[in-house]
Amino acid sequence: MQKLTYRLFRFYGYPFLTVVIYLLFFFMTSEDHMKSYAEYTLYDYCLEISYLSYFVVVTIESAILITATLNQFLPWEKSPINRFLLQLIIQIVLLTVMFYGTSMLIQAVSLSAFQFLTDLLIRQALVLGVLISLLSTAAFTIDYFLHKWTDAELEAIRLKQSVTQAQLDALKAQIDPHFLFNNFSTLTALIEEDKDIAVKFLQQLSSVYRYLLANRSQSVISLKEELAFIRSYFFLYEMRYGDSIALLIDIPEAMYASGIAPITLQLLIENAIKHNVVSAAEPLHIRIYGAGEYLFVENNINLKTHVELSSKMGLKNIEERYHLLSDHIPVIVQSPETFQIKIPLLPYDHK
Repeated sequence: MQKLTYRLFRFYGYPFLTVVIYLLFFFMTSEDHMKSYAEYTLYDYCLEISYLSYFVVVTIESAILITATLNQFLPWEKSPINRFLLQLIIQIVLLTVMFYGTSMLIQAVSLSAFQFLTDLLIRQALVLGVLISLLSTAAFTIDYFLHKWTDAELEAIRLKQSVTQAQLDALKAQIDPHFLFNNFSTLTALIEEDKDIAVKFLQQLSSVYRYLLANRSQSVISLKEELAFIRSYFFLYEMRYGDSIALLIDIPEAMYASGIAPITLQLLIENAIKHNVVSAAEPLHIRIYGAGEYLFVENNINLKTHVELSSKMGLKNIEERYHLLSDHIPVIVQSPETFQIKIPLLPYDHK
């Protein structure tokens, strides 16, 4: 990061300072010196530009050298104020010594081509050196705090993602015991009613649970995968309830590529069966259909007079996971005849 900063400082600093300093020298010089420009030859212009280039190079390279050195002995993290003041003072002293010494040396050898280096111009150069030292030190200070702010933003994003993933993992961990609790209860009832059906149920249950284990690390899966799982999962209830329960899936194939939080549909089907009567006289009809960017799960209402023992985490689990995964959360719409929940579809990366 520092090497990139130095390259950018050189890339923008050289042309910028060259133009600015030359204009300042031009407007700050005396009238006599400005009149002498009319008598300048190409050689005189080249010499003046050479001195100006020397001024710019020394200013920029000294700023980089001082910054690199102080980064080792007094990093910005320790004391930004002390670092700023120390860097500024060192650069001012260094530029003052170098420019004043160079000017005196030129005057001592009496180079006529450098007669423009009057005492006034030397003092002006030193004042400019101070100002430019202040600007360059401020530039590196701003660069430090900008990178610090950027790093803090990135760290905050990484921390938020870590917290979100930890919350999702905790919510997904709730699903496994919830799934087992409900289906072992079903299996217990089947064993008492029909052992052959219980064996088939157990085989299908193991197949479904393998799917759960395979996708437990996923926060989002494709709708196509979830629907395939639901068809297998619903077969468990069909084995128990027969014609007393029915599932209709009416989803356009174009929606299959969308994403959904894993086990969402399974929890909703569980919720419908848990709260409603399932019998030949009063069958339970569950419909899953899609519209726009939403998935709808709907069932007729025929509430039980006594709801079986539950861990009470199905709908809450779905809502909390969607709160972490999306700006939209599931919406419940209930009428005297039907219970409907509207699930927002999620983006899904098929890689």
